[in-house]
Amino acid sequence: MKKLLERLSADNDRSRQLISICAAALVVIAAMLIPLGFRANPGGEDVPAAMSLEERAQMFADYWTSGAEEGAFVVEKPDPVPRRMKETCETVMRTIIARSIDDHGLSDSAPTGSEYTVVSDGDGRELKLCRMWLERRGDWQNWLDVCMDAETGELYYYYLSRECLTNRKNYSAPVQTDAAQIADLLATENGWSLRLLTDEDGAAAAVYSTPGGTLCYEISCRVYDALIDVRLACR
Repeated sequence: MKKLLERLSADNDRSRQLISICAAALVVIAAMLIPLGFRANPGGEDVPAAMSLEERAQMFADYWTSGAEEGAFVVEKPDPVPRRMKETCETVMRTIIARSIDDHGLSDSAPTGSEYTVVSDGDGRELKLCRMWLERRGDWQNWLDVCMDAETGELYYYYLSRECLTNRKNYSAPVQTDAAQIADLLATENGWSLRLLTDEDGAAAAVYSTPGGTLCYEISCRVYDALIDVRLACR
């Protein structure tokens, strides 16, 4: 009887350990996605009144997909970049890095590059954008690329690609998830209503109702034991 109780206790310990590992992995995925929704500006500035959130997101999508090549927008590089704008974007980026990248072998997690752009459509509407990225290698090969509103910190584009190269035993395996699950998680974490979802071969198109209007996301996700590849873009 004593041996049976000891075995049951050991089995329970293993079960608790497995649950703990799975829960930790789920937290990693959730934490990675939480900052992807549109957030209030950490600097406290008001969102520009000229356009709604929906209009800004749509203008970004038009510019990002084809507007620059077709000449539909005037694109300028601010010089110098206003100090407060840089501080806002760097704060947002450091938060995203902290939530997206878990790499014990990474000695420096500062962004490795940035680009500021002012996009206008000729009708008095303009977006001030910051594209910022990180490419560093520790235990993982890390590539993170985002594009945000340089005034409000709203995120329009996010791409994360990570592959574990060494010390795999030190990291919990990511929970196997897909684009549809990410679409649901975005709705839950941001208080949005998911109105429409199409999902095919690891890629999804999601349409949300939000307090700022309708938002459309294109989502792709591939998660393996040592590889994470997630991409979200306004469409």
